[in-house]
Amino acid sequence: MSRHPEEIPVGGQFVPPEQKDPSFSLTAAPKDRVLQLIGDMEERLGWAQQIVDEGEPAFNDPDNWRSREAMKSILIDLNTAADRIPEPVREQYPAIPWRQMRGLRNVLSHDYAAIRNDTVWQTAARSLPELRNQLAQMRADVERWL
Repeated sequence: MSRHPEEIPVGGQFVPPEQKDPSFSLTAAPKDRVLQLIGDMEERLGWAQQIVDEGEPAFNDPDNWRSREAMKSILIDLNTAADRIPEPVREQYPAIPWRQMRGLRNVLSHDYAAIRNDTVWQTAARSLPELRNQLAQMRADVERWL
């Protein structure tokens, strides 16, 4: 295994070289890509809202597994899009629960036996509307980038 000459061994580990310019400018981020990802997230939030609009009894109906499975898939896709937004951009919006979205995605994807439908419902009904508002502000900010 070859080492890059710019990697410096530290305590048996290798650390990447320091950035030449550690400052970050939002205008340097790929604006079109960020807007596309925000749009993907907003689209999934719309789909989730359609399921929420059907009501909690319909969501919990034992015969309505399609809505529960769809909501899980929507939440997974929502996080996938969020993870693709460059981290320096995400850092500009600390009120958006990036870490919590990733945690929920991991449970939904990898620990399906532990999924609680009431938690999925509460997330969709209570948390996603606020996320929609936060993304609207983020979209407005990104659209102003040069």
